[in-house]
Formats: sequence, structure tokens, C-alpha cells
Amino acid sequence: SKIIVMSIYVRAKRAQQTVFLHCEPTERVGAVRDRLAEIVAHKAALVRLLDAQNGQPYDNGKTLSEQGIDNDNVVHFVFATSEDGEEWEEAAVQATSDGSKAAAATKSNKAADDGDEHKE
Repeated sequence: SKIIVMSIYVRAKRAQQTVFLHCEPTERVGAVRDRLAEIVAHKAALVRLLDAQNGQPYDNGKTLSEQGIDNDNVVHFVFATSEDGEEWEEAAVQATSDGSKAAAATKSNKAADDGDEHKE
């Protein structure tokens, strides 16, 4: 019997920006991060995908399904605030209207606006 894998859509959010990504559940988080980085014109090594529920970074080596990322899920992304990738924007975990927690990326005080962000 044939296993049919359905494509999924994942919403990646940062501050006021949302990027809709068409993905396969078997895709690695790192590959999705690389595509997202290209879309937002940022170096992939300086982009991190976070769990929207708890703000924890996803493992770039695991697949979306291994990380529990499903169709229409929201993930958050943050940028490194240092070129070496040692410091990252904070992901503020806030309670949503239904009482669950959701992370929202916020610029840390250390982040300088270098103007290379993709603005719509």
C-alpha cells in the first residue's frame, strides 16, 4: 500500500511579519529555515525557528513531523543580534486570548536596526 504524504502550510511569524511556507512534513527544520531566511533576506545561520507555545528553538536536524509541526501551525522566528550567532532576539511568550501561551519575537536592546530587514 502506498503512503500519501500531504503537503502542509506553516506560518512563520516575527513581530509584524508573517511568512506562509508550503512544506512537506518530511522536510528538515533547517531546510525550512534556509528558505525562510532567503525570503526575509537574512543569513540562514542568523535565523532561528522557535516553538510558538514555549519559545524553545526547534532542532534544525529533525523533520517537521518529528518536531510536531503540522498543517497550519504557527512557528516564530528570531534573528541573531550578533554576527557570530551567540546572541538572539528575545521571544516573548505571552498568554493569548484563549489562555494558551504564544511566543512573539521582540527586538532585544542589543539589536541594532541595520536596515537589511525585508519590509512589505
